[in-house]
Order: sequence, then structure tokens, then C-alpha cells
Amino acid sequence: MAKKLRIALEELRWAFDDRTSEYSWVLDTETGAVLRLAEDDELPLSIEEIEEDETGRFLGIDPEDPHEGYRDMEEFIATVADSSLRDLLDVAIAGKGAFRRFKDVLIRAPQERDRWFRFQEERVNGRLRAWLAANDIEALEG
Repeated sequence: MAKKLRIALEELRWAFDDRTSEYSWVLDTETGAVLRLAEDDELPLSIEEIEEDETGRFLGIDPEDPHEGYRDMEEFIATVADSSLRDLLDVAIAGKGAFRRFKDVLIRAPQERDRWFRFQEERVNGRLRAWLAANDIEALEG
């Protein structure tokens, strides 16, 4: 049976989006807190104690594979009704800089841009919940 934890999904999303590798992130499976392991952050234990913990209390959070975001863009494009906008978005995601170009095209279509943000949030939240479930955790929003 999955452990129920109150988790701020927005904070968990930040951890999954952080590809800088400047900091490590963990989920405290006792409190549901998403922790950035940085010297200046308030932590329940020292960074060393968290990293060396063998009880399973702290679950390491790896950044999400950028290919997932690319697939989200592809799947969103397939839902765009305006064929000319769909064509522009298809061209935008070809090659390096795809994410920036995709967002640049959507700036000119505010309703579709808003729809994109909702679409992307649903997709990412689904992956976060799947990751939690794979670790026998059920998120209670909070």
C-alpha cells in the first residue's frame, strides 16, 4: 500500500526541472518536503547525513529527461486546430533550440499558449505522480 504524503507538486516540479546539476534534490519520505541540498538552505539534517542516510527516508530526485518535454511539444502540436500555426510549431521544434523557438511561436497565439501551459502542467504532473507511485508514494496536494 502506498504511503500517503502531503507534497507540494510545484516544488517537486522545480526539482525535476533543475538540470543545472549545481544542487542535488531529495524528497523527505517522512515529511513530504522537497529539499534542495545547498549549504544555505534549512535542512532537517546536514547534507552529509542526508546523502549518507541508509534508512530510505530521503529519495533522490533526478532531473526529468528533456526528451519528455520534447514529446509533450509534439503531442501538443497534434492537438492544434489551426493548420498554419501547427505547421509553424512543427518547424520550430526541428533542431537545436526547439524549446525556445516553440515558445516564441506561441507568443503570437496567446490562447494556444495558455492551453500549452495547462497541457504541459497536466503531463508533467502525471509523470510526477507516476514517479511517486513507482516509489510507493501517493501525493496529497499541499
